[in-house]
Amino acid sequence: MEPTVETVAPPSVTSATNAPARAREVVVRMTRWLAREGVAERARYVEASLVPWIVSLDADVPALLAVVTGFDTLDADARRERVGALVAAAEALEAQSIEVVAEPRAVLLPAGHPEHVRRAPVEKAAIPAEAAPEEGVAAEGAQSVGSADGAAQEGSRGERGERGGRRDRRERHERERQERREARNQRGDRAERSEGTPEAVAEVRPERVVEAPRVEKPVEPPRPPEPRTFPLAHPEATGQSVASLGVLDEELSEALASQGISTIADLFLVPPVAVDRAGERWTPTSTVGSTVVVRGKVTRRCVRFRPGVRREELVLVTEREARVACRWYGEVPPEISALRAGAEVGRVGLLEHEDDAHVLLQAEVLGLDGRGGDWLARYDVAGVPDARLRSVLRAAIRAHLESLIDHLPPEMLEKYRLLPLGAALRDAHFPSNASRKGRSRLGFDELLQVQLGVALLRARERRERGVATPITHTLLTRAQGMLGWQFTDAQETVFDDIRRDLRRAQPMARLLQGDVGVGKHAVVQAAMLVAAEGKHQAVFIAPDAVTAEHRFLFAEGFFRSVGIEPMLLVGAPNRAQVESLRKGDALVVYATPALLKEVPAFRKLGLVVVEEHGPYGVTDVAVFDANGQRPDLLVFTPTPVPSAIALNLYGALSLTVMPSAGGRGVDTVALDAARREEAYATAREAIEVGQQVILAFPLVRGQDLLSPSEARRLAEVLATETFPGAKIGIFSGGMTREERFRAYDDFQHQRTQVLLATTYVEHGPSVPNATVMLVEYAERFDLVRLHRLRGHVGGGWRRGKCLLVTADEAVPSEARHHLELLLQETDGFRIAELDVRHRGLEAVLGDRAGDAPDFAWADPVQERDLLVKTRQEAMRLLAQDPGLKRRTNRALLHLVRARFGEDVGAEGVVGNGEVASSGSGSSAPSANGKDAASRKRRRRRGR
Repeated sequence: MEPTVETVAPPSVTSATNAPARAREVVVRMTRWLAREGVAERARYVEASLVPWIVSLDADVPALLAVVTGFDTLDADARRERVGALVAAAEALEAQSIEVVAEPRAVLLPAGHPEHVRRAPVEKAAIPAEAAPEEGVAAEGAQSVGSADGAAQEGSRGERGERGGRRDRRERHERERQERREARNQRGDRAERSEGTPEAVAEVRPERVVEAPRVEKPVEPPRPPEPRTFPLAHPEATGQSVASLGVLDEELSEALASQGISTIADLFLVPPVAVDRAGERWTPTSTVGSTVVVRGKVTRRCVRFRPGVRREELVLVTEREARVACRWYGEVPPEISALRAGAEVGRVGLLEHEDDAHVLLQAEVLGLDGRGGDWLARYDVAGVPDARLRSVLRAAIRAHLESLIDHLPPEMLEKYRLLPLGAALRDAHFPSNASRKGRSRLGFDELLQVQLGVALLRARERRERGVATPITHTLLTRAQGMLGWQFTDAQETVFDDIRRDLRRAQPMARLLQGDVGVGKHAVVQAAMLVAAEGKHQAVFIAPDAVTAEHRFLFAEGFFRSVGIEPMLLVGAPNRAQVESLRKGDALVVYATPALLKEVPAFRKLGLVVVEEHGPYGVTDVAVFDANGQRPDLLVFTPTPVPSAIALNLYGALSLTVMPSAGGRGVDTVALDAARREEAYATAREAIEVGQQVILAFPLVRGQDLLSPSEARRLAEVLATETFPGAKIGIFSGGMTREERFRAYDDFQHQRTQVLLATTYVEHGPSVPNATVMLVEYAERFDLVRLHRLRGHVGGGWRRGKCLLVTADEAVPSEARHHLELLLQETDGFRIAELDVRHRGLEAVLGDRAGDAPDFAWADPVQERDLLVKTRQEAMRLLAQDPGLKRRTNRALLHLVRARFGEDVGAEGVVGNGEVASSGSGSSAPSANGKDAASRKRRRRRGR
């Protein structure tokens, strides 16, 4: 039988690296990872990760080590440059190869030999293009034999797996040895028969079997350790001392500590008092001694020493190829020392002319690394220069900003388009423009934390059991029909909120806010009437006896029209009044805070209305709680409450804001004594066309400037000289209650054209036909009272006029500033804020001034809409997580406790904490957490 060539492996050349495959793969892959955008700047432990692999190479190790050494200590720019060199060295390493010649082998098998005979594996080799067809056929045969042999191996492995056991393995090994002996005998017979024939092919028996190189799975480069993240003020991160930054000397540390800046978080939360332009752009013609901004590339840096003087210098080349030197004498900021030649940076400093060159002295980088905008934050911290404080802030941001956790959820950031916390801090301290986005985010944080803290503190004082009032509208409809007045749209919407609260068993706690003249007191009277119709008693607590008397005076006719007899208590109640309260005969009561000292027994108290002017938050209605039931509480103020007070003192109350009623408005004019006749001429013109005038005089030390007798003499003079033919009424505190009511009633029904009154007229209802308010001695009024007087005109279909006439003597600058503010502002909310800023919280809050929050980032005057939004978010969070105990809210709770104390959120559940406005209605939940739990239990019992 003629032998046939089954397979022949010719010599082949394969490519392989000089270094072990594993080390080469690791170095190349990690280098490619570092070359990605932004990775080199953030990567840590690069040198420690690469050096062990590089040392294990047999290639050009010193070159690679030189590139990697010191990589972790470089700044961002130097790292990017070094990565380029590292990539080039890795590519050179990957390109290195050697030629490996595979040993040729030929296996001679007789035709018809069984294919399952096990053979040593034959190394696969590529067949040259010029190979003969017979060699190609032989190669195909080798592949078939190899496939059959592989199948035999797979069968053997499967058989081994099925039988197993030591005996089976011995039998299999014996059979394989027998087959190998038979194969050797057959090869010897073939060699003898083929000897001497030209077709004979000698069998090449390799002395050793060369296995194919084993391809290993590429090894992933070691990943850098994940950085740890911490919330703001965490003790292991931003809660550390400022001294841990290593950039402060002892004097600066003491100065910061004296200002309450002891931790890095305190440093982050220091608000700039202003953000100013860094300076004008430098030109060759810039004035020496001015502050200028220079941008360019660093071309050279050096340090020069003179006796007792150390000078460091950087040379910048601008876009116009101009050279400007930046010089520092003495200590150099760390961000300056880290710069290298070739960096593109911006500088701001004092321009001088030294050594026939333009020089910036003690220049500061713009932004964090010199690539910021032309804006610098100003702090005005006592004992700390702004430039030095900004340098410390740069070090703090570099060290801790990347590890900072944002305590607000992503959906809230997206909802209000807020910056993340790290970006907000960076933008607030190193702004690139004047958008103030960073400050807005931090202001949102501040308002939200205050809202949450106040609500959590007040939550422990709330009780869940209240008085449910049945709602009918019989008496209210009758009163409106008899008196001929109807609610506006804003009043109707607000009354719906109050009526819904009265119906529920959960006690109402609501703050009613609105500008002057929007009709808040009419809504209050309607609520008291609804409570009285439900056989529940309603108490109105005025801040003083005069206010209580006036409120009773103008509301008495309203209640009497439907058969309810109101009661006025301006002092301690007598025996008959106590008995009337105990039996429930007195359904509507007007009283003063003196009633709270010794509360009489009520039959069923359902509603308490509190009016406060200032100081605010002094009326404690908790004394009305009886038998574990708390009556409904409605608080309102004649003018809007400043935001600082609304947040803190009334933080646990639901807020309802009533918009303006939509009158024609008021034109305000300030006139000095020389122009008094011009003011009276304007009033006379209004009377001639059938309109009415209010002439107001101030109070001096709580008393009328004009006594009743002086007011009568003045009225006679005005009737004969100034307003001839006009009827003049007098409304003075020295008159009896009946006389005052009769005078105001005559004015309301146009039986008199002029009302000569003191500031107590501000308690009266508005008169639509009154279009002129003439205020004498206007410099003696405070800002809020002037605004309240102005609100009495302009509510009708005609536009009103408020004429502020000053005294003959020179007006003090403070009073003049008051009048100027009133001329500029017509919004009562903003006027309330300005009044607090001018008079101070002590004048508004009294002894509780220290309780009001101090806002660093937020501006409630300018961001009143943001105030309402944060209140809504605070109540929504507390409705979902009453104690902020969820994992996602723990960081926020940590900040709230840092502001209010560690006991905040320890107990208590917030209920009915919604914010409502007349435009959108109430957002109150249908039930509190206890009611929801009860419903769940009932559903389980039903199943």
